[in-house]
Parts: sequence; C-alpha cells; structure tokens
Amino acid sequence: MTLYLIVFAASVCIMLCLMFRNATSFNMVGRQRIYLSVYTCAYFADWLKGPYLYKLYESYGMTENEMGMLFCVGFISSAIVGPFVGVVADNFGRKKMCLAYFLIYAVAACMCQSQSFSVLLLGRILSGIGTSLLCTIFESWMVFNFKLHNISREILEDTLSKSTVCNSVSAIVAGIVAQISVKYMGYSGPYKIILIPLVCGSLLCFWGFEADSLELHHAPDTLGLQASLKSMDKNVWILCITQSVFLSTMYTFVFLWTPAFETQDLPYGLIFSTFMVMISIGAQLYATISDKLIYLPYGILFLAGGVFLAAALAKNTKILYMSFCGFELICGVMFPSYGALRSIYIDEKYRTTVMNICRIPLNVFVIIMLLNKQYMTIQQTFVVCGMGNIVCGFIYCKFVSNKTMQDSKLYRRPDNEEDFGSLDDSMDEYELESDPEL
Repeated sequence: MTLYLIVFAASVCIMLCLMFRNATSFNMVGRQRIYLSVYTCAYFADWLKGPYLYKLYESYGMTENEMGMLFCVGFISSAIVGPFVGVVADNFGRKKMCLAYFLIYAVAACMCQSQSFSVLLLGRILSGIGTSLLCTIFESWMVFNFKLHNISREILEDTLSKSTVCNSVSAIVAGIVAQISVKYMGYSGPYKIILIPLVCGSLLCFWGFEADSLELHHAPDTLGLQASLKSMDKNVWILCITQSVFLSTMYTFVFLWTPAFETQDLPYGLIFSTFMVMISIGAQLYATISDKLIYLPYGILFLAGGVFLAAALAKNTKILYMSFCGFELICGVMFPSYGALRSIYIDEKYRTTVMNICRIPLNVFVIIMLLNKQYMTIQQTFVVCGMGNIVCGFIYCKFVSNKTMQDSKLYRRPDNEEDFGSLDDSMDEYELESDPEL
C-alpha cells in the first residue's frame, strides 16, 4: 500500500507543478473555454457508464456468453456505422452530430435500465454509435472552428493538451460519483446520474457551438465515403494504422490491467486514479515538447512497445505497476500529439469521416481480442501489444513531412480575445492565413 500512496502523491505533485508551469502559456478564453466545457461533459458521461457496466449485466443474470455478445456488438456497431455517421457530419453539420451524441447516449443509458436482452442489445448498438461520435465529432468541430476564426496553431495544440487533462480529471471524478451512485441506487445508479452531464453538455453545445453545415463550402456529397477514402494519402494512412494499433493495445490494457496483478488485496481505486494522473502529466509534458511534433510518434510507439514487453517479463507486482504507469504517461502524450497531426494532415472536408475510418481497425482488433482472450495468457497478450507498437514505430519511419505548416493552414496568433471572433461572425470573412514562422 505504501508504494501506491507514494507514487500517487508524487505524481499529483508533478502534475500540479506542470500545470502551474503551463498555466501562463495561454489563458482559457473564447472558444477554447466553450469547447472544453462541452468536451468535459461528453467524456464525463462516458466515464460514468464504464466502471459498473459488467456488474450491471451480471446483476441482470446475464451469462458470460451474453455479456460477451453485448460488448462485441458495441464495437461492431461502432466499426460499421461510424464512417457513415462521419459522412453525415461532414456534409450536414458537425454541431448537429455533437447534439446527436448527447441524445444517443441518453437513450442508450435509459435502455440500460431494462433487463430485456434485446433492449440491452439495442442500447449497446446505440452506445457504439455514440462512441464513434464522441471520439471524432467534437475534435472535428473544434479544429474547423478554430481554423475558421484564425486561431493559432499554438492555441489549438494547447486546447488538445488541456482536453486530455480534462478527460483524465473527469475520469477520476466520474469513478467516485459512479461508486457513490451505486451505493445508494444500485448498479443502475450511474445510468441515471449520466443524464445530468448529458443534458448540461447538450445545452452548452446548443448555445455555445456554431453551426458549420454551410461553412464547408461544398455541396452534400452522396459519395462522401468514397471521396473520403480518396482524400487519404500515404501519411494519413500511416497515422491511421499507427493510431489504431496503439489505441487497440490501450483498450487491451484496459481489459487486462486488473487481472494482470493476480491478487485481490490491492488498492485498485488508488491505482486507477494514479493512472489518470499519469495521463494528465503526459498531456502537460506534450505542451513543452510540441515543437517536435513530427518526431513524437517515434517515442510514443517504441516506448509503448518497450513498456508492454517489460510488463510481460515483470517478475513482481511493483515492476508491473511501474510499467503500467509508464504506459499511461505515454497515452497522455499520444492523445494531443495525434490530435495535432490529424489537424494538419486530414482534409478538412472529410475530417469526421476519415477519423471514423481510422477507428475501424481499432474496433476489429478489440473484437478479435474479446473473442479469443481465453486462448492467450496475459503475458502473451502483452507481448503481442508490445510488438505491434514496435512494428508501427518502423511503419512511421515511412511518414514524410510533405506539408509545411503554411500548407496546413494553421493560423496566426490573435492579438487579443476579440480576434477569436464572436458567435455572429460572418461566413464571408472566412480567410486563410499562413504563419510564416511555421
């Protein structure tokens, strides 16, 4: 217990020091504040539903096969429907799909109150669709809106870093709230509480987000999926593959970190909180090394591979724990790094669709893992995850930085908050500017 308390306390101190150091970089102003508020509500709701989903199904008397099917259906629906949802968002408005996320998640949460397998199955399908929106639509809206109003690359990257911090903090709070709600309302408690952040987030989104359906300057494309695939050059495919493999190993880690300890007398709540703090530290570190953006995936992928191999070879719980903390730290750097790269290399017209296409390999990998987990030991699975990240590190060697920052059209820094634009800015004033310093 002493080790876990020391690591938690030390990591919190480091996180606070880094947050204080980076606090003076950019103030939270204008659209950044609006976006982070909506983003945090959306992810807080997602974290609420996670900790007790298995226990909820178990309390309904579901068998292992039925629970496995429910989990798989969520990933399958995300893989199949995600790209088509992206086409709708890119053509008819990302704000509308942000609002759709809150509605879909609310309906899915209500369906979790039912003990009917068919209703739960439909709820998992909706949840999978909602997850695709959550992981793509908010970032797509933010990147386009920031570019539209000439917000600088530095502030965009700062927003991506702060998003990761907000996400990790919301996970810690959501875990505590979920535990309290279960105590007083049973395992269905979190799925009642979840309606609060969903309603708050939808109202903030409705009043704070600008509509963008007319801002894309292209007519609705009935062949949006085909056009999106054509827009993906070699660099985008490399980002897609390496991101998918990394996130696949992350989801595998989420499923396996608890049984990997092979003991029941550990402070799992404290360990989980430490993991979330590590993610926040990683996001803060990104803020100090973002000028090396093109090279960061090398470190992310090779270090992740090394950490998984260390976990597979770990001879005691302490080494395993430190390996897991290292991986969470890498995750904290990965999220804003790949977000910044996506903002540069993905065609703006097809951003949401391409981001959902990139999630297909991720969902397929997780489905395969769920269906075959009984055939591999945890150590063997960690070896596969480690080698997958290392292979992706070599794949990234083929990435060519063929776009200057001028080509990426990330904009100048505003002189003051008014330069962020007001909510009634005219679309006719949309003008791209290159930053010669980039």
